[in-house]
Amino acid sequence: MIPKIIHYCWFGRNPLPKTAEKCIRSWKKCCPDYEIIRWDESNFDVNCNEYCREMYEQEKWAFLTDYVRLRVVYENGGIYLDTDVEVIKPLDDLLHNSTYMGLETTDKVNTGLGFGAERNHWFIGENMNYYEKWKSSDPVETCPIITTRLLESKGLIYNHLNVNHLNGVTVYPTEYFCAKNSHTGEVCITKKTYTIHHFDASWQTKSERTKTLNRWHDYKIERQRKIPKRIIRKLLGNDKTELLKRIFRIK
Repeated sequence: MIPKIIHYCWFGRNPLPKTAEKCIRSWKKCCPDYEIIRWDESNFDVNCNEYCREMYEQEKWAFLTDYVRLRVVYENGGIYLDTDVEVIKPLDDLLHNSTYMGLETTDKVNTGLGFGAERNHWFIGENMNYYEKWKSSDPVETCPIITTRLLESKGLIYNHLNVNHLNGVTVYPTEYFCAKNSHTGEVCITKKTYTIHHFDASWQTKSERTKTLNRWHDYKIERQRKIPKRIIRKLLGNDKTELLKRIFRIK
């Protein structure tokens, strides 16, 4: 049974942004009886291994938390949430798992979406091993790549409709924890959705983040542009709509 603890990380000694404060309020609203623990320089040893020390010195906070989240959940049990994760309904139904994670829209399992585990769970320990063996000469990979690679070695089958059970590791489909599409910015909430990961992507450079926001904006404009066409097609049907397009030479 996963204990009712929510962990989050905030390194760098900067104030929390308004977006993070809003997300944390959603945790308190949907999980009022959960203990919420913040991990930062005051209660976590950033020199505990070479990976953490390097990431901290380079101020790569997001990469630093890739390890910290695993460590604190392994040692304490509970649920980890990124500070850009909004909870929209209680998480109690997930606590029966010994550990759970969720698929992202890119066929990757992302611990940043939120994950939970009992204390000392074997898979979390194996996931930690990658970082504990890491050397400064090694490449820095994102957590979805590392975690997914490990799960694939355990037999992960990508299925966005059904829940995967892998020897005590439960992997939920995209709709459970990733209602927002990272490529388009579109949000699709279903009855099964627990959380929305807003993809603040603090690990990206400013130019990369701007590119992402521009892509989301372009997609939204394109969707709005097509609304009249979708309404006409719904009212007239496909045949009449195609006829009108040929008559007026509409693409």
